[in-house]
Amino acid sequence: AGNKADYGRTDEFTIDQSVPVLTVTYDNNESSNEYYYSESRRAMLEVQEHNFVPEQFQVNVTADGTPVSGISAWNSEGDRHTATVVFENDAEYTLEISGTDQAGNPVEAYGADRFIIDRTPPALEISRVSHHSANRGEVMPFIQVKDQHLDFEHFDVSLEGYRSLAQEIKGDSGKNADGMWIQMEDFSYTPETDDLYTLRATASDLAGNQSETSVTFSVNRFGSVYTLDEWTDAYYISEAKDIRITETNVDTLEFRKITCNWNGNLETLEEGKDYTVRENGSEDTWKQNEYVISRDNFKQEGIYAVTVYSEDRAKNVSDNQSKGMTLAFAVDRTSPSVLISGVKDRGKYRESSREITID
Repeated sequence: AGNKADYGRTDEFTIDQSVPVLTVTYDNNESSNEYYYSESRRAMLEVQEHNFVPEQFQVNVTADGTPVSGISAWNSEGDRHTATVVFENDAEYTLEISGTDQAGNPVEAYGADRFIIDRTPPALEISRVSHHSANRGEVMPFIQVKDQHLDFEHFDVSLEGYRSLAQEIKGDSGKNADGMWIQMEDFSYTPETDDLYTLRATASDLAGNQSETSVTFSVNRFGSVYTLDEWTDAYYISEAKDIRITETNVDTLEFRKITCNWNGNLETLEEGKDYTVRENGSEDTWKQNEYVISRDNFKQEGIYAVTVYSEDRAKNVSDNQSKGMTLAFAVDRTSPSVLISGVKDRGKYRESSREITID
């Protein structure tokens, strides 16, 4: 009949049977214990797909089990589409990716990533003894380290004395939910224990973060020790010499005084005039005070008693009432006088016996 049908439009459609190809790479692959990272990470997402729309791709990120946002906007260049996800704060993260193209072809699901970002070093503290402190009473340091991901195999504590060298760590220890602690026992009360000590602690977490701390302190319960010249072993001397006294103490002295008792007359000697002092030692070593007491203080004959009095930073007192240094000696320049009575020099006596007195 000649009638014509007119469709009036052109149908366009796409046949897409190719699945999107997803690639995930990280800028930081330096892990510790295969699971922990001490620095932030950035994941680069790349999708190769001609018919890509961002709305059909789901990127799910959780931090400590809580969903968080963090993906950047998608950037497309032809069939290549990229985005980034930043993992910066301390947390346990998961990353899951799924999606389809416009034809409904699903990308191979990505959900294998699970890791921890830990950029915080362990919190390490030594308490109950202060840095550069002088201690004469109870000395019981307490060492504590706190870290959610502490590496218990790499928590080390050492104690070293300036004279006694490496010491054994004695005391109790324990673990808790957020770390570990060590309670040291009291230092023994013996003269050999007096020393300058350095207590050092180091700790690492499973991400490789490290912390180190130390304290230097003294245990000083017995105060100063004195050494003298050999000639002072003699009590009677005819001529006095300069007296050299070395006072050794683990701590610095806060006060010192030297007195001289001559035949019961007590006098305080003046530093710089009657005696000199040379100080040796640093903050990290034992201290020595070398006294040189001039012989001019002992010109007269008689009995002398020289006493060194001192107070150290640990409040130990050394004097002749405690265990301090007192040097006693006698200066005697006069020869003995001998008197003989009952006979005369070159005398002759016709006797069978005679009494003679020698004084």
